[in-house]
Amino acid sequence: MANSTYYAILEAVHTKIVQLSLTAIPAANIQLAKTEHFRETVEPGLPGIHVMPAPVETILVNEGTTCRDDIGYPVTVLMMDSDRQDTGSGLPADAIPGTQDQEHRFDEKLHWRQKIRKAFINQRLTLATGYPNVLRCTIEPLEVVRRNDWLEANIWIGGLVVRCWTREDRG
Repeated sequence: MANSTYYAILEAVHTKIVQLSLTAIPAANIQLAKTEHFRETVEPGLPGIHVMPAPVETILVNEGTTCRDDIGYPVTVLMMDSDRQDTGSGLPADAIPGTQDQEHRFDEKLHWRQKIRKAFINQRLTLATGYPNVLRCTIEPLEVVRRNDWLEANIWIGGLVVRCWTREDRG
């Protein structure tokens, strides 16, 4: 059992994404991470997803009650896939200008994004006993396709931030 509410939320988001059974993404390639690290190790395996903290929580000053505060925990969901692979290693091949594959799993990747958004937007998220439940999730879109990663390394990266709102005791 996690000690922090934030980690419990990360685990719950991870579990829910695994349960979506996204086409072509094995459950083992959906991983919790502290930060993105795909460049060095081609983690989590491609196609794959990192579920990780986003840079800053939100604490609403004028919301909550006299004894409880509304906290927004941001969870980055970073979807990754190669758009051209070296046939020997299966790793993304370096991009040669003008050779990017415009069609490779394009619709499928947008469908992953859509399914993840629909699974969380304005939904509750139940955490383990002992944690405040997530009263509502909001979605903050990130880049649909990171241009430089795609053009330079044939790696498609797109993401969303799922902000999980709790109301927590001050004590």
